[in-house]
Amino acid sequence: MTESSPMTIGLVGASWRAEFFLRIAAELGDRFVVSRVLVRSESSAQRVTREWSIPATTHMADFLAAGPYGFVV
Repeated sequence: MTESSPMTIGLVGASWRAEFFLRIAAELGDRFVVSRVLVRSESSAQRVTREWSIPATTHMADFLAAGPYGFVV
């Protein structure tokens, strides 16, 4: 990561805690980009994608393929 490029984040979960990270990333879009969210259910994946416009998956392989991540929360 350079000073001008945002850190790529992978997010696990779609609970209220995860939404804190989504809000922070949205506010600090010049510093952070959530590139994929890993969730347990298809309904959660659809909700995350609909509400946050971020791809979400229930499959670890899909989640990992979206990397590399600067970090995963």
